[in-house]
Amino acid sequence: MKTVTWISGWACPAEATQAFAQSVCPEAAHEIFLPTSICTEKMDTSSGAPSGVVAETEAGYGAKADIIVGYSTGAFLLLGAWDKLPSAARVVLVAPFADFRAESGRGGKTPAAKLRFLLRWLRRDPLAALQDFYQRAGLGEPPAGLPYAQEELVWGIEQLAEVAQPGLAGQTDPYPKNEYASPASAARDSRCLTVLVGDQDTLLDAEALRADFPMLTVVPGAGHALADFRKELTDALR
Repeated sequence: MKTVTWISGWACPAEATQAFAQSVCPEAAHEIFLPTSICTEKMDTSSGAPSGVVAETEAGYGAKADIIVGYSTGAFLLLGAWDKLPSAARVVLVAPFADFRAESGRGGKTPAAKLRFLLRWLRRDPLAALQDFYQRAGLGEPPAGLPYAQEELVWGIEQLAEVAQPGLAGQTDPYPKNEYASPASAARDSRCLTVLVGDQDTLLDAEALRADFPMLTVVPGAGHALADFRKELTDALR
């Protein structure tokens, strides 16, 4: 059985990501990681968590994953630790960005001032801030409670407000430890790397993202929600 490791989006409940993952690829074992401060520290360790178990503070990315999926903030964090990725045959990035701030001109649509406002709101009334974000991002029904610790939600937005990651333009070896793909061919091989973004994404400008992700596939009608990429992910995870 193949193993798929998922690094979820900001404020996405792990249980919802697990249910979606199982629905698009029921034949795989899925391991879900939250986009928290600990995940990059434990990037190249193995949690040993069985299928269906959410990896938390003492866990790391599954070192034996056959496929790694990074969604939104999860994809952003993967870019910051690209050289630590465990050996994997394939990587899928959904709604990725290297710099979320509109001022950077790298595809993000949210001004830094709005991110700083969101940080203040998160510290004061995190559930209301989260619900507003879900509405603005087109993510559907927000969770009834906080999906994980408030301080980790704050940490995630701090990264988006302050950090820029390297993109994949000119990347020649997306899998430094991958024995299945040669460095020269891996970046061009669609079986190894899939990058998806929707043309209706309220948070990202698909065309502006091409400078960082020249291999980008724009999905017509898709927004920022993971569920908008159901067909594409079903195909990518086969």
